[in-house]
Amino acid sequence: AETAGTPPPPTEAPEGEHGDAFATAMKKGITRVSDTEFEVNRSLIETVAENPELAMASMRVAPAKDGDTVLGFRLHGVRPDLLAGRLGLRNGDVVTAVNGLPMTSMDNVLRAYGLLRMAGEITVEVLSRGERHSLVYRMR
Repeated sequence: AETAGTPPPPTEAPEGEHGDAFATAMKKGITRVSDTEFEVNRSLIETVAENPELAMASMRVAPAKDGDTVLGFRLHGVRPDLLAGRLGLRNGDVVTAVNGLPMTSMDNVLRAYGLLRMAGEITVEVLSRGERHSLVYRMR
């Protein structure tokens, strides 16, 4: 039996009371406007900001490097039905910048995370299967 507050294993979708609420919020909270544009409910952003383990439970993140140079962070284990997939990201994508801030250090990753609650729009630069593109998220 699971104990309250125990996070799910890192390769599984979130489960339990918080995971169910998160899954519902995720389905209702993301509208795909085009292949690269999304509308995101601010309540979903608040949930992710307060419970980042729910968003990260089903994927892994690792630095993406070219030699000794950090290019950004690579996403592994992305599923189309979970948060990153619903936001247009794919397994193997490399996030290189968020709102122009290079994702080359943990400090910048934390700064970008801090933008979540305040931003009206977030632009994520992605290297996906050798092609660079931007994903735009408008908060509503």
